[in-house]
Amino acid sequence: MQSFLRSTIARLINSNEVYLINAQKLFDTNNIKLDYEVIKHFHKKEFNTGEFISYQLPIGNWENIELHFNKLLDKNFLEQLITLKTKNTFSGFYGPNPKEFESNVPAIIADLKKVFELRHIICHEMAINVKIDIPEMWRIFKSVRAFIYQVYNYINPILNPDLNIEESVLAENAKERYVKLNEELNELVEVIKKNPTTSGDIPVDLKLFLESQEHWKKYITSYVKGLYSKLGNDVFKLYYYEDLGDFVEDRIEELKLEFFTEY
Repeated sequence: MQSFLRSTIARLINSNEVYLINAQKLFDTNNIKLDYEVIKHFHKKEFNTGEFISYQLPIGNWENIELHFNKLLDKNFLEQLITLKTKNTFSGFYGPNPKEFESNVPAIIADLKKVFELRHIICHEMAINVKIDIPEMWRIFKSVRAFIYQVYNYINPILNPDLNIEESVLAENAKERYVKLNEELNELVEVIKKNPTTSGDIPVDLKLFLESQEHWKKYITSYVKGLYSKLGNDVFKLYYYEDLGDFVEDRIEELKLEFFTEY
């Protein structure tokens, strides 16, 4: 959880000027020092500004986490998580549904605090007689998971503005890309038909080559449909055309390498 939060803070700071300016509050209030050794690391590009600041921050309790994000976002962090409303169909598909977070906030925050308490006891006090309550651990795990996903669902559209676009629009964009790539592929095949010889001057069995193209098209179509046919219509179309576009783009590169590379 701490690694996820630090990397999230770093990505926010690096994402645009607004969060870079807000990060000054973190810099000033946490006594972050910039000495010559740090400057050398910057010069060598061993880390960036966001990484430097985020890994100097204390993230050892809930209060610190909330305070850091309040300053960086210039908003009430917890309130943003509680009131998160997303039209993104993907949210909740691989993790807890964001709608469930609001009704469980007090319990989730209490479990987050318990995590830090147990961490301190076990790691710093060397408490070897701590009794592990399995049901409690399972509940805490689910709370931490719900919190991480809620933060992700809130921050990810900030880092990736395209996610705020309706899936139907994204699906149409993906389809247009696929259609253009497919046209480019067909044009490439037409050129090969006129001179069915590889870059190494090896003659190609044109009939078998064209048959292989048809088999390849059927394969990628069936494969992608099999992966996403159980999803909702717009999500299916988005994934379907994105993957088909990627397959076609790869195929274009393969044919260029095989038939149009100069040795």
